[in-house]
Amino acid sequence: MEGIENNLIRLRINRIHFDQKRWWEDADLILRILTSLEEAIRAEGYQYFGQRGKKKKKFSDPKALATAYKWDYETYEFTRSEKDSPTYEGGLTLDLGVASELVLYLEIRQPYRDDAGRGAMDLMVRTVRRLYDMLGKSVSWGPSVWIEISHFSFPRVRPMHDFGGQPANPETLITFLAENFYLPERWQNRSCVDDLRQAPVPDGFIKEEFGGLTMIRLVEDLTSRTLLRERLMAFEDWLIEVLKPELGPSYNEFGDMRVPLMNPQPAEGATFVSFAAAFKAVVLDPDGNLDEDVIQELLSYLSQGKLPDGTKIDSVRLILPNRESAVKIHDTALARGIKTVVYATDDGQLWDPFPLGEWREWKKPAGAR
Repeated sequence: MEGIENNLIRLRINRIHFDQKRWWEDADLILRILTSLEEAIRAEGYQYFGQRGKKKKKFSDPKALATAYKWDYETYEFTRSEKDSPTYEGGLTLDLGVASELVLYLEIRQPYRDDAGRGAMDLMVRTVRRLYDMLGKSVSWGPSVWIEISHFSFPRVRPMHDFGGQPANPETLITFLAENFYLPERWQNRSCVDDLRQAPVPDGFIKEEFGGLTMIRLVEDLTSRTLLRERLMAFEDWLIEVLKPELGPSYNEFGDMRVPLMNPQPAEGATFVSFAAAFKAVVLDPDGNLDEDVIQELLSYLSQGKLPDGTKIDSVRLILPNRESAVKIHDTALARGIKTVVYATDDGQLWDPFPLGEWREWKKPAGAR
């Protein structure tokens, strides 16, 4: 079976913004929200409700909780049993930690069931639509309202782009964009939401409008892992084309990744040690080769698990003075037992020209004209 059977899918509404502080003191608002969530609560068999970290109580009518429960600055959970956690068993979470906002997560484990996940995805779509119908333009939505899937990887565009603070993310199955979308100016100009709502989507995508709410759906179900990978790649390509995001802060224009260092310390036999990794600055000889004596010495330290001064190490990494040299000897060095080869730039940064991950080049998605 090629299908995606064991992943969790999550409806993430982060956030709904209300005009008034302590909005939950308005019982009518709470009732409208619980009414919108009732189908999901019953469909998923949630019978217990309460504050996170405290014993939950059984309920029969979720709408009755609007007045039967004292709401406050807390995180509330709907689960199947009094001990369940939405993070592990699935559930519905309402976070009221900020006076004028609501953060909502609906998490469904093993959504595949008998219909390849379509029922779970459709349930989440209906939930968003009901919330929008109930609250509509009296509130603002965002900066992220989408349905995402856990533990599903696909080749990413290199260099990696930064989607932090954007109204859409490449790792999502379904994205919702509202007319009254909330996007802090410090993150991105509000026009990007309109650009996404108006731009033609790639072939095979489903784009629907619900009275001011735009839905962009990549697949109808989770039958095909291959198809989902293709659609996620096309979605990332499309988002890069429409949003034109900056490169990720850890990547340069070549797609090389900045090497994170934690408290690098000089050590005998190495330039420095960080995270038990011995970094050694080297240069190639006139023939473009590594100094064999230096390599043998480093590999000897590695086999002992320590440097001459006793500093423990679990890997050896080479630092070359430029990218061309690092790329040239990368394969040879790794074949000898070197962990990786990086290069230094004039600003003192180290860069890995072969970062871990599945990578690909950007291409214009078919159908998006």
